Amino acid sequence: MNRDYVAEMTAAVDAQTRGSDWVPALVAAQLVDHLQASDPDLLSGWLHTMAPHLVTDMITTRERSLRATSRRRAGAHEFADAAAAGDDEQLRSFAITYAVDEQHTRRRVADMTGADHRFVADAYAQSANRARMLATFHEVVARKVGSRRTADVMSEAEYDRLLRSIARPPAAPEAAAA
Repeated sequence: MNRDYVAEMTAAVDAQTRGSDWVPALVAAQLVDHLQASDPDLLSGWLHTMAPHLVTDMITTRERSLRATSRRRAGAHEFADAAAAGDDEQLRSFAITYAVDEQHTRRRVADMTGADHRFVADAYAQSANRARMLATFHEVVARKVGSRRTADVMSEAEYDRLLRSIARPPAAPEAAAA
């Protein structure tokens, strides 16, 4: 019998995260401990099935961390001094990679073209716009909710309708007229 490891693990995670006030790292540690003792085949099968996705996430997280570290260390004066001295360690920002297309191709900064930088800039702009919209949404909800709970002030359907109203791009004029 073939097991659907992804569906089973999803159900196990759902069971542990149904309520409020849980911490992902603690839930994960508890779930791993539980599965190692009670169903090691599920844990192993899920890890095997999800390995490409998990490794992709690990690589992406690592790249994000390297970029953040590079930004913290970056300073125009320090960069110029390092370049003049040929200090490769200080010039490592050129080794940082970014996704430069829709296929998520990673390219070192040193090898990026203007089009690559525009793609990265557009991605950051889209992310910033989405973050601003969500921040505004939650500020509006916070004012409406005050010290009460969200469920005491509005229905889930109302919350979802409000959230969808900011998440969808505006309809094209011809689509709106139809």
